[in-house]
Amino acid sequence: YLQGIPDPQSLRLLSFSSAQEAYLESISARQVVGTPQQVREQLEDRVRFFGADEAMITVMAYSLEDRIHCFKSIARAFGL
Repeated sequence: YLQGIPDPQSLRLLSFSSAQEAYLESISARQVVGTPQQVREQLEDRVRFFGADEAMITVMAYSLEDRIHCFKSIARAFGL
């Protein structure tokens, strides 16, 4: 399996075995993807479903700038 997040150019060159593709498909249900408002709604739904009092977020983006942008967008969606 990969270590870290590959750069976009390297990612285009990757190929996965059928077992790896199946694994990636199986974990996709855990992902929250969408606009900042859609992400907020999905996170709020999951927090309610699990009865959690907090949520932890990770962003799968190669560049630091993209990760910061995502976190800021989510924070704005929550009014922070």
